Amino acid sequence: MYLKLQIIFTILSAICVAVVIPIGAFFGWMYAGICALFAFLFFGLMKACKRINEPVSTNQPPSDEPSFFNPQKDQEENDK
Repeated sequence: MYLKLQIIFTILSAICVAVVIPIGAFFGWMYAGICALFAFLFFGLMKACKRINEPVSTNQPPSDEPSFFNPQKDQEENDK
């Protein structure tokens, strides 16, 4: 359900961003500002749905394999 809402809010946000300049040119820049506020609102709702939809990551135990972030494992293996 949140994935569908995320897609809907993304589309609405993109539409609002796309019509800011034409609305401002034809009707006035105050209306363009209102449209930009709606774009930010829909963007925030999209990010909220994305945060709710993401699975909670659990801390995994460190692996014994050497990695870029832990080069000491390479040196320990070479010392043996």
